[in-house]
Amino acid sequence: MHTADLDFAMTLADIADRVTMASFRSHDLAIDRKPDRTFVTAADRAAEQAIRDAVAAHRPGEVVSGEEFGEVAVAPRRWVIDPIDGTANYMRGVSVWATLIAFEADAETKVAVVSAPAMGLRWWASAGGGAFADGRE
Repeated sequence: MHTADLDFAMTLADIADRVTMASFRSHDLAIDRKPDRTFVTAADRAAEQAIRDAVAAHRPGEVVSGEEFGEVAVAPRRWVIDPIDGTANYMRGVSVWATLIAFEADAETKVAVVSAPAMGLRWWASAGGGAFADGRE
């Protein structure tokens, strides 16, 4: 069962896929280390920023809590983002990485999407609507 929240989560995954795939296996990928010494790439930051921009434009009043930029504000409706889970693989050109997106309303997870565009895979679920892998339950 698709809801408006799940449809928007899929749109956010599409946006992140375009950003991350544009830099995947590029020879000039900018790589830094975060204060905790884990890697972060320009693609991580760009994908999270693109998601933040889309939420701000289409879902005013909802906030984003992301791995790269933290949480800007607190609100009852919140998107939780890891723009590239598996950054070490991403920066080495290994296809096993994904964008993780979840939506919470009143501290309850309503939808979640895992998009692994380099492998051509996507998983999603919604509260009361089931869980799917590329359209299969």
